[in-house]
Amino acid sequence: MAAAALGADAPLALTRAANDVAARAEAATALEPSAFAALVRLESAGSLSATQAKTVLAELIESGGNADPADVARRLGFEALPSSELDAFVDEVIAANPSEWGRYLSGDPKVGQFLLGQVMRATKGRANGKLVAEAFAARRR
Repeated sequence: MAAAALGADAPLALTRAANDVAARAEAATALEPSAFAALVRLESAGSLSATQAKTVLAELIESGGNADPADVARRLGFEALPSSELDAFVDEVIAANPSEWGRYLSGDPKVGQFLLGQVMRATKGRANGKLVAEAFAARRR
């Protein structure tokens, strides 16, 4: 796969290609491998969430496939949330939901999704869900 040869995470590139590019196969023929690889690198580095990456990919495909994914992400307002800001949102959600946090600490997996959703809502979708989950796990220890 050309994207992997350009430094993209191969499993993630394959997932994006199979699920998101294939859904728009006809329009995606103009998608430049370098743009696709750059997008996958942004996602695997945590600069974009999976949802944000899918949105940027759709925009790339619709716009001809050769734009810089980082520029598209910035234009869409998908700039990465600094970790200090993310930590503050996570702490606020924990403080605002003490009973749910207690259930999370007791091992209730469903409440973890609730708490993650609260952080996503508070950040207006700017947080990376994977990083939020890692922040909760770090506080669990």
